[in-house]
Amino acid sequence: MNESEFFRLTPQELEFFAEESRITVIPSFTETSIEIMSGRFGPFKAQKPIEIPLWLAVYLKTRKKCKISIPLIYNEDFLENKIKEEKEDKIGLKNLPSNFYEIFQILFER
Repeated sequence: MNESEFFRLTPQELEFFAEESRITVIPSFTETSIEIMSGRFGPFKAQKPIEIPLWLAVYLKTRKKCKISIPLIYNEDFLENKIKEEKEDKIGLKNLPSNFYEIFQILFER
């Protein structure tokens, strides 16, 4: 995908790509693996952190099968400090992951 194609993506397409981001969850179940069309994930051990795609984390969370470990970058104190720092530089928010806003929306609005 070249740069001009990237800027033509819809918000829904950007969110779709963000859902492939890996995130840590704390499962509440034990299973050797979960195999679905997009691959095999696991092993899952109750209360042992594991990294999985965001879309799977959201699915398991809705089924009350895990807790999502919110990355530090989404911590309120971290964001407040980042905003303060950026205001002093008068540049705006920078050095954030490429899918920061889409991941934020998925984590906090679903």
